[in-house]
Amino acid sequence: MKGAEPAKETLEALAAYVKSLPNGPAPFLTRDGMPADNAPADVKRGFALFSGKAGCMTCHSPVAYDKKGFADRARDSFERAVKMTEDADTLNNLGFSLYQNGNYRAAVDRLKRAAKLAPTDERILNNLGLAYCRLGKIDEAYKAFARATGPLNGNLNTAKMLERFGREDDAIRYYEAARTIDPNNTLALRRLADLYQRVGRAMESEAAKSALALASNNGANNTGK
Repeated sequence: MKGAEPAKETLEALAAYVKSLPNGPAPFLTRDGMPADNAPADVKRGFALFSGKAGCMTCHSPVAYDKKGFADRARDSFERAVKMTEDADTLNNLGFSLYQNGNYRAAVDRLKRAAKLAPTDERILNNLGLAYCRLGKIDEAYKAFARATGPLNGNLNTAKMLERFGREDDAIRYYEAARTIDPNNTLALRRLADLYQRVGRAMESEAAKSALALASNNGANNTGK
């Protein structure tokens, strides 16, 4: 379980939900392990904790449904959890599930709601950046990535996504922005050398290669001191 020591009431609610998971048919649960409409209040609350703040779904369904390819069941389970209690973890899980299944607009909606609840959570902000990229909202993607881990990584992550989309010129722009922040960043220099070569800008490619060699040598010398 994540976080600080849970309260007794929290443990009792989780216990009530787990105890309602028998080997055979369960009168209070659907076949996906979610509380039925006639389930007692403590079972419903336990499920809300199980699917959200307690972090149980990191290992257990419906996250497991996504890993096994049951995308619809994963999405339905997360949606049900969100209706019971809207917390950042559950919204993030739902948003990422929607992202993985190509529903990028819905993913952005859920992830934005998650970010409002947990504005400094790196996982949520990075997932939001990925979803924005898929919608072509690159500036918004950069803002999300930068909020997650700072401007340098924001530029690097945005550039990587643009490379995946075959947008070399735009990727170059963001790698150069990263280079402005950290002139010796070897990842940015390595990618710039390759991208400039690909787009026919040989002089810039050679300059990036020279800068990369210098940065690598300086790093090796500093390590050896």
